[in-house]
Amino acid sequence: FEGRWLIEGRGVEPDLEVQNEPGEVLAGRDAQLETALVFLSEKTAAEPMPVPDAPPAYPNKAKASIAR
Repeated sequence: FEGRWLIEGRGVEPDLEVQNEPGEVLAGRDAQLETALVFLSEKTAAEPMPVPDAPPAYPNKAKASIAR
């Protein structure tokens, strides 16, 4: 870096810009969370995920007895 300042990258740009207003936060509301829940509800309604099959049987991880 030869004596120059290192500036970190910008990171990821949000898909939706939402501001949490201080008064709303103090009242217990979270605009970012509420917006995310609405977004996900609409997205899953438009693109439902398939229901997975039943999980496989739990494997038997017991050690075999040691013969003496």
